Amino acid sequence: MISFSTFYNIKYQNRIRMRRLCYLFLLMAIGCTDSHKYSQSTTQNNSNITNNSESSKKENKMILSEDSLGIIRIPISLDSLLDKLKENYPIYQVSKEIGQQDGPNYPYINIADEYNTSLGYINYDGDKPDELNDIHIVSSDITDEYGITVGMDYDDIIKLRGNHFSNQFDYHHHVYLYDTTSNIFYEITGDFQITAEMLENIEDMVLNEQQLRKCTVTRIIWRKRK
Repeated sequence: MISFSTFYNIKYQNRIRMRRLCYLFLLMAIGCTDSHKYSQSTTQNNSNITNNSESSKKENKMILSEDSLGIIRIPISLDSLLDKLKENYPIYQVSKEIGQQDGPNYPYINIADEYNTSLGYINYDGDKPDELNDIHIVSSDITDEYGITVGMDYDDIIKLRGNHFSNQFDYHHHVYLYDTTSNIFYEITGDFQITAEMLENIEDMVLNEQQLRKCTVTRIIWRKRK
């Protein structure tokens, strides 16, 4: 038979073991909670970094306006524009190049994305290298101040800018949609036929509304109106 003192000692030792087990479980529970909080905090921080990075990229996206390219006022000399583009738009690759044509060679700035795909180019005069001629945007990555991008159709332009445009052919068979009060106009292309008779009077040739509705923007062009 177990004596009372022995029974009491066994009961006391069991209580001590139970307290130790409860304390151990409590420590494990606190550790799991802290680990979960740390995991949540790390995930949130990583998400914030990603969001901030994406926001920064969006903020640095270039927009062509009537009197500026992004935050840079135009017209501006070639070297000044090149420096400002590199300083303010690090997400783009910009470089000074030399273009060839029937007349004298001319300097221009090429704007490319991180994969070296051309987004646009800025042409300067061959005889006056610091005189800006025009800007051509050839990618939907750069928009104009009206929200128009390469790839939009005629109806999009009318919706965003109104129905006050004229159109004109040149001798290279390019078609331009323009507003005489704006520095920004559009080269468009579409599924329409050009007859020999039309080519004889190409300087007078214009597209009708039905033909225009089949056209899309292939480039956005800036040229200072005289």
